[in-house]
Amino acid sequence: MDTATRPETERSQINNLKQGDSAVYHIAMRQYSPGMSAVSRFYLDHSVANALCRIDARVSEARSATQSGKSNDE
Repeated sequence: MDTATRPETERSQINNLKQGDSAVYHIAMRQYSPGMSAVSRFYLDHSVANALCRIDARVSEARSATQSGKSNDE
């Protein structure tokens, strides 16, 4: 991705996430989960780090759904 357009693309993704866009959520999870896991593994056991990233993702998903008025079942 062109670094000049990346900040605008990320702003757009964040706005879409705040609006509860599940497609953008899944893209962001695929994009950022490996990095979150890598940083966590630096400080924690591998299995604990991965579990924490999954929990954090679910909490973020639930918070987004609550804020947008949607349920997790959609």
